[in-house]
Amino acid sequence: MNENKQLPSVVGPWVIMALCLLYGISPVDLIPDIPIVGQIDDLIILASGTLNLAQRYMERADSSFTTIIKVTKWIVITLGAIVIILLALFAVAIVSLFN
Repeated sequence: MNENKQLPSVVGPWVIMALCLLYGISPVDLIPDIPIVGQIDDLIILASGTLNLAQRYMERADSSFTTIIKVTKWIVITLGAIVIILLALFAVAIVSLFN
């Protein structure tokens, strides 16, 4: 490891992970806790927080897995946003169908 390289702080990712855990146990959600569907947003947020923390620790170790974890994190976030948008559109379609 390069001695002159300043190591990144891990305080920020731990704060983000703690906020993700609080969101996971909080009764307030983007999607109400309907079985299976309601846990999707919790899973996406917890996974992205975990991958963010893992990415920061891999940076500290100068590991080649950093790029893999970074790409995986952004794939999870992007696919999660798409799933949440699709669920919202589906809910709007169902509501408009019955009105």
